[in-house]
Amino acid sequence: MGDSNVTKITDKYSEDIEFYNACRQHYLQRVEATKLFKLKTASLPVSSASDVPTTRSPPLRQCERQSSLEESLVNLRKEMSSLMDMDLSLMKQMLTLNEAIEEMKAKRLYTVSKDSLCESSGRMTASDFSVSDNNF
Repeated sequence: MGDSNVTKITDKYSEDIEFYNACRQHYLQRVEATKLFKLKTASLPVSSASDVPTTRSPPLRQCERQSSLEESLVNLRKEMSSLMDMDLSLMKQMLTLNEAIEEMKAKRLYTVSKDSLCESSGRMTASDFSVSDNNF
């Protein structure tokens, strides 16, 4: 195996590690973003029609529309939170799967290189050349 092949393998190995680290970093950023989103949405006040100032009462229909809109927004936030949780779960599963695949690749590479080492050492022991046959 030449120096260029070793360099290619090392570069590929380094690229795989860098990619995995970038994916892991992205996952951790998404976890933090999800936590922040949940904190923000939990701290948002849920106003109702009774929260509307009474100095000038809006028409009943406007209060109903406002209440319906706020309920829709609360439901949307809950749905977004649920989708973010699913996204994190899938991302974690993909990272775990990638890790398992990389581990299997490494084992396969180790097995192939171990087999070739055994094969080449077998050739050396079966050599017809003997040091004692040389007349110095």
